[in-house]
Amino acid sequence: MVRQPKKLTDCPENLRESIDWLIQVKHGNGNGKGLDELAKALKKLIGEAIQSATDSLINRETELKCGDKYSTEHHNKHCEKLQKEIEKEKESKDEDKISKAKSNYNNHYNEVHYLTEDARGKALGDIEERQKTLKDLQGKLEGFIGKEKDNPATEILKNLTDGLEKFLGFNPSSKGYDGSGIVYSDLDRLCDGVMAFLHGVLSGVKDDDAVNLLIFSMPFYTCFFSPILIS
Repeated sequence: MVRQPKKLTDCPENLRESIDWLIQVKHGNGNGKGLDELAKALKKLIGEAIQSATDSLINRETELKCGDKYSTEHHNKHCEKLQKEIEKEKESKDEDKISKAKSNYNNHYNEVHYLTEDARGKALGDIEERQKTLKDLQGKLEGFIGKEKDNPATEILKNLTDGLEKFLGFNPSSKGYDGSGIVYSDLDRLCDGVMAFLHGVLSGVKDDDAVNLLIFSMPFYTCFFSPILIS
């Protein structure tokens, strides 16, 4: 029986459907260059996720240093920023926004300015470790997405899908499976093995805060990786 792939707008629920989705993306626009756009999207997505994680750590560092009374450079600087936001909202005369701005200030002050120096130092040390981990992760990801004008992901995805097409018997003309490759019903044990491998790899890093900060912020995480992690 020839297996019919899911629509591109459907979210893959397992490894086989993820393979279907990837192959259909390649041929979805009719010229076999769908992977170019996917590679560009991945590069943009990962780049934005890295930047978001970097900004988050910098902001948290700034908040912690705001309570350091021995730092002339950082002491009360974040508080001053929050106080300006309160004044700005007062001009709008929107009580809800004013209340929220005041709550942000109070929450920050109560959380950070009453910390002991030991607790503050430990928190800052933790941020420094996360920044190092994130920088290391960024360097590794550049092997996949490249730097500014380079995008090796296109060729990586192309080689992957070419192999999968031959392995599974995908026919580019009909955009379906013609039965010449491995039978899908016989693929279950292979899928189980690959899923177990991916589950082990992802489970090994999913509790790393710095990795979570990057990976779990990606919109495609829920759609593409969650079936693997929860299996």
